[in-house]
Amino acid sequence: MWRRFYAFGLFSSLFLDQFLWLFYLLHLGFAAWQVGVSYALMQAGRMVFDVPSSFVADRLGARGLLIAGGLAKAMSSLCYLEAGRGFGYVALGSVFTSLALTLPSGVDVAYLRRLTERTGSSDENAFSKRLAGYFAMQQAAALAAGLGGGLIADVSFTLLYVLDALGGLLAALVALTLPRLPPVAMAGGSRTAQPPWATLRTFWKTSRRYWRFGLLVAPLWALTSVGTEYTQALFRGHGLTPALTSVLLGVASALAWLTTWAVGRVPQHRQRGLLRLLLWGYPLSALLRAAPGRAALPFGIPGLCVGRAGSGAASVLTSAELVRRAPAELRATALSAVDTVQMGLTIALFPALGLLGTGRMDFVFLILGCGLLCVVPGLQRSLAKEPGAEPEAAESEPGPQ
Repeated sequence: MWRRFYAFGLFSSLFLDQFLWLFYLLHLGFAAWQVGVSYALMQAGRMVFDVPSSFVADRLGARGLLIAGGLAKAMSSLCYLEAGRGFGYVALGSVFTSLALTLPSGVDVAYLRRLTERTGSSDENAFSKRLAGYFAMQQAAALAAGLGGGLIADVSFTLLYVLDALGGLLAALVALTLPRLPPVAMAGGSRTAQPPWATLRTFWKTSRRYWRFGLLVAPLWALTSVGTEYTQALFRGHGLTPALTSVLLGVASALAWLTTWAVGRVPQHRQRGLLRLLLWGYPLSALLRAAPGRAALPFGIPGLCVGRAGSGAASVLTSAELVRRAPAELRATALSAVDTVQMGLTIALFPALGLLGTGRMDFVFLILGCGLLCVVPGLQRSLAKEPGAEPEAAESEPGPQ
């Protein structure tokens, strides 16, 4: 069962064109504005579909959404395969890509938690270990796709998208073999009797414990994501070739995979303390990359490695903490809500920082570092206030937490 679930994580994360779709569309003769529209459709779709699809999974069951995510991935690749016929195929492929990214988002982690509970294990360390293994599998797949995609594209873009579609079909087939788990019963009545908006309103009012933490995690992840993207411009601006920049990013991703895998072996009673320590790595990483002039590369490269290595372990521990605080009957919805807030912040921050930085990447990373220094103390306080995990039933009850 666990091997099948990890295989789903592998196939669903194998986006072979993740760094190449832009070159592919330009190669086909599409204008820059059409590429921009395609990207905007993809991001808009992620924001629109994420929470509603996870809410459906919480009410009706998660396995169907995992299957649909794999099929959407296959359809996206087939649309891009036919992109030469017209921009309509590109636009449709972007929408399917957004579905492929959002349908499993949050749902897979909530499903993993339910699988862990199904085994009869109430040990939080067992869940953290499984979650670390799943995230490590996804990161290994993304790294392999990034390296392998370029080699395949040198042979044929057609072959690239055929293999990408096959990966989506395999993800759907593997998800089809996973156990069908019934949804967690809603508190305060039947899930069919309670309207969706009433359920979400109750979730917002009664899950202060979750939101206190989640609304700090979203800007943390958004600032970090923007920093990762701007690192490419930082290195290119200081004379590094595209090949060397790609190698450095690949090494940093390998460090993230290693720490992701390793953190699952940390005893449960030490994980919260480790997370509080790792959180300080985020602003440190950004401020190292803010070094100006000749110090940019000697400090920037270690800054990238510190950031990626620390975020690998921290992402597992932060996600596990979010799952523990979320109400059991709306875990996928809760996780997707944080992801959606993060996506909105990322879309806003990326161009804003480009304008504020006025081409100076050291200033961009200085702003990022200051922003992270504002977020991390709040997360530290949130973790310190709740040293132990509360029973999940208490999270769905109104009143003071």
